[in-house]
Amino acid sequence: METHTEQYNVAKSYLDMARAVIDTQLHRPRHGSTNDAVFGLASCTYTYSYMAITAFVSGQLYTCWSRKDSDLGKKYPQYHNFTDFMFKEFREIKEALKQLCDELKIKKHHETSPETWQKLNEFLKNYRDYFVHPTPEDFGSIMEKIVSTPWNFASNTAVAVVGHYYDELKKERPEWLKKGALVIPRIRVDVEETNSMEALKILESKRDLNWDYDGEADVLYLSVASPKPAVGIDIGEGVIVRYDEGRSQVVGLSIVGLREKMLRELSSHTR
Repeated sequence: METHTEQYNVAKSYLDMARAVIDTQLHRPRHGSTNDAVFGLASCTYTYSYMAITAFVSGQLYTCWSRKDSDLGKKYPQYHNFTDFMFKEFREIKEALKQLCDELKIKKHHETSPETWQKLNEFLKNYRDYFVHPTPEDFGSIMEKIVSTPWNFASNTAVAVVGHYYDELKKERPEWLKKGALVIPRIRVDVEETNSMEALKILESKRDLNWDYDGEADVLYLSVASPKPAVGIDIGEGVIVRYDEGRSQVVGLSIVGLREKMLRELSSHTR
């Protein structure tokens, strides 16, 4: 499998956008009905996650297809244009994923990680049923499904599907699969150099510590004094650090999936 060394990595770009939607959701208005906004943001993270998978598998298959005397070219000699080839033979993304496994001579997803394949099927069903072909009369049940699913489900599924190829080939997963890149580089370095401890200092602040829990999105917002505009930095595990560039300090935290985290923790103690 070829790694992306070109200036632009389309799969990475789409995955970055899918992850960025999670942070965008944290700033949505919390007054009045926000169902439309939640639906729009969820559709974005699903769409970009789907596009990330598609871009990755298409790019890899193109590399295989364009090689001189390629097995893929011999198998489908009737095609002289890769776009036509993909459109007519692999419009179904799962078939394209299987074909890439064959080309790389590795085991398929369902053979080594049934859980990943199951999540992919759920992801594709949600994508088709809720975002590609939504029906107005089912909007209520759609919203219930969306808010009961972790916001990073779609992007995490894309990571698992793409990561399968690196894992099977015994190659280290690239950094863009491990972590999003849509943060300001200087701030990202600052947070990494302090091992994210600066984010925890907010809990020790003597100033007023305000909090707000959004039950619909399952997000806990913590801020020093009143909430202020800030840059969001994903430090992992669903924790978003709010960083004030002007004052060069952490001014808040947002914890995504708090309910799920608490239930998981309680479950581990009751076993």
